[in-house]
Amino acid sequence: MEDGAAAIKIDDAGLLTDESPDWLAVRQALDDGVMLVVAQPRDIALAASNAMAGALIAAALAVALLTTVAAAYVIRRITRPVFDLTMAAIAIAQGDLDKRARVDRDDELGVLALAFNTMADRLQELLNTLEQRVAERTAEVARANRLLERRAGYLEASARIIREVGRLESPTAVLQAALPQICERMNFAGAAVWLLDASRNGDRPHLTLRHHHGDISPQHVEPALSEVVAAAHGRILPAEEGTFLVLPLRMGEQVTGVLALVMPDEAQPGDLQTLQVLADQLAVALENARAIEYERLARKKLQMLQKHREQFLGKMSHELSTALNSIIGFSTLMLREIEGPLTEMQRSDLTYINRNGQHLLDLLDGMLELIEAESNEEIALEQVAEAEME
Repeated sequence: MEDGAAAIKIDDAGLLTDESPDWLAVRQALDDGVMLVVAQPRDIALAASNAMAGALIAAALAVALLTTVAAAYVIRRITRPVFDLTMAAIAIAQGDLDKRARVDRDDELGVLALAFNTMADRLQELLNTLEQRVAERTAEVARANRLLERRAGYLEASARIIREVGRLESPTAVLQAALPQICERMNFAGAAVWLLDASRNGDRPHLTLRHHHGDISPQHVEPALSEVVAAAHGRILPAEEGTFLVLPLRMGEQVTGVLALVMPDEAQPGDLQTLQVLADQLAVALENARAIEYERLARKKLQMLQKHREQFLGKMSHELSTALNSIIGFSTLMLREIEGPLTEMQRSDLTYINRNGQHLLDLLDGMLELIEAESNEEIALEQVAEAEME
């Protein structure tokens, strides 16, 4: 086929050969040996397909761009809350306690951001109240230290007071020495001691005020004395200025009296237990002084009895020895028959009288020596006892 200077060659399949690169042709056999051939320039024939390919490429690029944009949006939407949480955590770590994460989602990331903000709120509240809590704790520790120092001071003063008054030999002397020292060393306004009168019988214990010192009104305390004795436990009572501490004087399980103290300020926790140690030690000191006084009075009474006995025995021995010596001397003279001869019976009787008189005199001398030895032994034992007590 020729059109002007161009020639188209078609192979058996109806396609253009390589000798006609600029054309595209299609043949179709018809009846009667007729062949229909359609030919068209290549650029015109491929224009539609090229246009379609361009459109497809453009569409693919557009889809790729949209996919990229959508992916970037999705990634940003996913990573942005995490980034916000990270930046908020960094800001809080650097000291910006007001920083919070953005909460604009209802999914898991939104829940995480909300939980993070709640944690940040609690952290900020904790840090804001930390100084106050530290101050409160410091005040509690300081108060506890003051209470410990107060108790230690009470115990140290108690030990010194009891050590000083423990050598005294009468309850009155112990109280007269102890109460002023208690007020002075422990900073009490006043002190008083009632002692239980065990000689009286009755349902209610009878207490006698034995000594008081300082600014104290015993009548304000006396209504509570019986209860303190019955319970064997101290009580705190209000006073016009300060506080009354009423403590039982205990010897083991036995109550021997009551100690009342006037504290110028308010009683602190543990004061009753600490000062009960003082009351118990004072009860022991009073009991020891009472025992020493009783022993001293008993010893004095025994000394008086011993003196009376010695005087009586001395007088009786003098009278007896005088009488016996007279009898012995008179019988001896008569046995010498100075007044004349004696009958056998007279001599026998006088000999019997003289011998028994001498025997009685020897017994009397032995008894006097024994009494003198006992007296010397008692004096020696008394000196040893006094030396031990000193």
